[in-house]
Amino acid sequence: MIRWKLLAVFAALFFLGVVAMPRHIAAGQAFTGSINGIVIDARGKPLAGAWVSISCGNRPLGGRIPGAFSDERGHFAIDSLELDKCTVTACKEEDNIPCPPFSSSAHSIQVTLTAKEPFATVKVRLGEKGTVITGMVRDATSGKPLDASFELHLLKFPNQNTWMSSPANFRIFIAPSKDYSLNVSAPGYRDWSYADHNGSKPLRLAPRAHLHLDVKLEPLS
Repeated sequence: MIRWKLLAVFAALFFLGVVAMPRHIAAGQAFTGSINGIVIDARGKPLAGAWVSISCGNRPLGGRIPGAFSDERGHFAIDSLELDKCTVTACKEEDNIPCPPFSSSAHSIQVTLTAKEPFATVKVRLGEKGTVITGMVRDATSGKPLDASFELHLLKFPNQNTWMSSPANFRIFIAPSKDYSLNVSAPGYRDWSYADHNGSKPLRLAPRAHLHLDVKLEPLS
């Protein structure tokens, strides 16, 4: 009987703790904050369909970055954020406005969330157009669109390659004013190289440049 009474008291205290501090996740964990606001374009008008990402604290490389799309009025809200210094960035890749890590930090908003002030409302401006490569990959004989793999190689760092898969219509953001090699491949086809089709020159684009490529892969047989 005594043990059941102790359990009942413990349960009651636990319940009261949860009610008193609804934003605490568990004992020993800092409760989280949230950021909401509006995304505007270069003219200051609300923008729908922008992706807003928020990075707080020293998040490890490759960790999940919280984010949300702006609604038809440009509004967004993101919660479960760390209580720390946070960077708020807006992007829209279909308009060639890249998301991190290729976005410009010029229009990012800096916010600090604390236990005393865990909520913030901001107005974040869409970033600038990025350096982008778009195009189509197709069968050189039939013209049929092909899903493909892309290998980007920053020539300054010979041991670091970036691999990505893409549908036939592709969009790739790169850092401006740097030399790259670009290779495209698909099963059953010969590899395609940017240098082979451009006088052995590396791929290098100016800031905010837009390069369109029509990549035609030759069948192996």
